[in-house]
Amino acid sequence: MSAKSIRCSIFCLLFTTLAMSKVQAPLPDKLLSAKTVYIENQTGTPSFADEAYEELLKWGRFTVVTDKSKADAVVMLSHVTQQGRRTEKVKDAFGNDKQVLSATRTEFLYFSVIDQASGDLLWSDSEYSNAIGNVPKSLVKRLRKRFDNATKK
Repeated sequence: MSAKSIRCSIFCLLFTTLAMSKVQAPLPDKLLSAKTVYIENQTGTPSFADEAYEELLKWGRFTVVTDKSKADAVVMLSHVTQQGRRTEKVKDAFGNDKQVLSATRTEFLYFSVIDQASGDLLWSDSEYSNAIGNVPKSLVKRLRKRFDNATKK
């Protein structure tokens, strides 16, 4: 094994160990004790709510209700689009370098859990969502992982 391979292996092991031992803030008691949730989809994309609902059902931790007033917490899905510009170097038809200004669009899906009674934000996470495939499911899974870590202690 070369010295470069050994250094790479040591780095990977160290990085993995540090990532696994990351200390996480405790989840709020109101979130841990919530039994029912209402899904509020502010994205304008019905499939986002469908995906979140499907993953919440698989998890089985919460009962999803259709009356917001009967929920312990509200799962709010929101979507933000940020627009900008970037310069790219391209070759024209003659092989010359040209600078081209192009528009960029970055989309994020936000998954927030809000206490129904107080309006307090109990949990929030977001994910880059240009492809928008399974992003709500991924965000529910991340919340589930935090729950699992919090209840192991």
